[in-house]
Amino acid sequence: MSVNLTLPTIAAQELKLPAVDPISLTVGIVFESAPVITGVPTISGVAKVGQTLTATAASSSGIPTPTESFQWQRSDNGTTGWADISGATNTTYTAVTADENKYLRVVQTSTNVAGSDSANSASTAQVAAAFTGLLDTYSGAAVAYSLRLLRTDYTGSAIRVRRSDDNEEQDIGFRNNELDTSSLETFSIGSDCFVVTWYDQSGNSHNATTSVASEQPKIVSSGTTITQEGKPCLDFNGNNNGYELSDQDLITRLTDGTQTAISVHSVDNVTGGLTNLIYSVVDRNSVRHYFVLGYRSNEARAGYYNNSSWSAIDIAASNNTQYLGFNVAVSDEANFYQNNSQAVSGNQPGLDGNQGLSIGKGTNNNFDLFGTIQELIFYPNDQTNNRSGMQTNINDHYSIY
Repeated sequence: MSVNLTLPTIAAQELKLPAVDPISLTVGIVFESAPVITGVPTISGVAKVGQTLTATAASSSGIPTPTESFQWQRSDNGTTGWADISGATNTTYTAVTADENKYLRVVQTSTNVAGSDSANSASTAQVAAAFTGLLDTYSGAAVAYSLRLLRTDYTGSAIRVRRSDDNEEQDIGFRNNELDTSSLETFSIGSDCFVVTWYDQSGNSHNATTSVASEQPKIVSSGTTITQEGKPCLDFNGNNNGYELSDQDLITRLTDGTQTAISVHSVDNVTGGLTNLIYSVVDRNSVRHYFVLGYRSNEARAGYYNNSSWSAIDIAASNNTQYLGFNVAVSDEANFYQNNSQAVSGNQPGLDGNQGLSIGKGTNNNFDLFGTIQELIFYPNDQTNNRSGMQTNINDHYSIY
């Protein structure tokens, strides 16, 4: 509040001072008010170990203008027992291992000389464990393709796609460790997209690629990502879609007859008379030998194929059903598991003189896949001892069985 006082003119001789004009004096009186917070602070970001959360303050009022401070807290159940996290007093907080499976919130405090007010944010979701890719735990893959991130330090893209309307191409990466379907569908502008290149995440640079449009499997149909059980997939049309890899380094890695293949896939016509190949590693020396997974007559056919003789054909299969395959060849013996069920093992000759890896297609338009693939990883050794852990990692992501 302000008060204006006007002093009357005083004779100069009474004060023995020169005459002066009237003087106006302003006296300021300032009122103080304690802070009041309206609403609550909010938190943005993913509640996951290693991820950074950001607090946004709620509005506050008070005289003088309050200063804002923050304190992050954790709780076992997200409701009670909130405890301050030492040193966590910034607007951002990066979740640590101690936060795993717990809940976080931030406390905003507004302060001025007249007092303070505090408000608590809502709790975050339960803090998830830090990302650990399959290849982080089980290293040494010869080649690895997936539509999810498989290795923490992999910095490349997942796929390169071609837009059908104008044949423009673009790399599509990962978002939150999964295929960035938002960028993919934005690029598609409502048309179909096909996978030119499926990038190898193993670190060995064996990218599966084809420049022939008719060989490229589809991943977007009329602007919408194609999925199998809610996860994006490459869709093979049974008409020579697929990839063939024959670089010498890969051949060297997959020729000694001991190898493991892990795949997530489905087949649309398992009842048909022709085999739908998910993959095959081929030796075309004197007798054709294949380390292979295919489907025919309601059965999975896996392990080794020797001209016309299959091993491991006893696991039943259905159309348009997502399966997890674990295929192992050790010297002259093959074992195949589908969704944790084991087929009969068989004895077949080991591979030598291997001519490469085929994905989703056979030879001369025979045995081409009519179905989907979401993940395919090869190891140049026996991973039987790791089977349980690998299958758990994959099943946790895809919820197959």
